[in-house]
Amino acid sequence: MQFFDVQKSGRLVDNKISWRGNSALKDGSQAKLDLSKGMYDAGDNMKFGFPMAFTATVLSWSILECGDQMDHVGQLDAAQDSLKWITDFLINAHPSENVLYIQVTVFFSFGFMPHFGASWPVCICACISLLSFVFLQGHGHSWYLMIIGMFFMVKL
Repeated sequence: MQFFDVQKSGRLVDNKISWRGNSALKDGSQAKLDLSKGMYDAGDNMKFGFPMAFTATVLSWSILECGDQMDHVGQLDAAQDSLKWITDFLINAHPSENVLYIQVTVFFSFGFMPHFGASWPVCICACISLLSFVFLQGHGHSWYLMIIGMFFMVKL
């Protein structure tokens, strides 16, 4: 269950990972939403709704099928906490009918950020701002934004 604690985004409550701190506290603020929770994907600073929903599904299923064993080894509370952390994000990412925020990602300021190669220094947080991608019913530009987001991910 510790894997999930390492992937958490937001204000970390009862943090058991000594080298992790709060992160992404302003995610969703441009849309007046709190998208700070959730889990990072692949060890980077991006959160994707669909993979997170899959993780919540598998974690839920694991709790249903193996919850008594998890409880026996003292991991049930941690599993339920991780599940709630994900579902809090997913609920906030669906603020109204036909609106779903599917991704919170980094956008690098190319003119300001030096080239770090494959390293991820702690100071990188000062060089990024976050974008949230949203699907809106009847708005073709939602798909266009997703393509633009993927372009930036590939270019980085």
